[in-house]
Amino acid sequence: MKSPSLLRHAFFVVAILGVASFAQASGSDAGASAKTGDAAAYQLGKQIFAKKFACKSCPLHKQRLNKSLAQEVLMGKPNVAMSEDENQALQVFLQRRFKL
Repeated sequence: MKSPSLLRHAFFVVAILGVASFAQASGSDAGASAKTGDAAAYQLGKQIFAKKFACKSCPLHKQRLNKSLAQEVLMGKPNVAMSEDENQALQVFLQRRFKL
């Protein structure tokens, strides 16, 4: 009597595994998309802020980034050495993030 039940369960498992192999997750299968323009500048600005302003040895370590702090950074406080491209990317990041 247990044999038909075992056979039914085995068939069920095989059927589920067979159907599951055709299932696809929602979303794009393209991987990471190339970021250009403002999106690339935003990401670069975010990295620059983390590496040059908020790291352990940086001037704004442990300070919460908010609108008023973003405005100070945009005015050049604290003075951190950056290239022109880095400065522009940081401006894009802060202005978009805080709608300045």
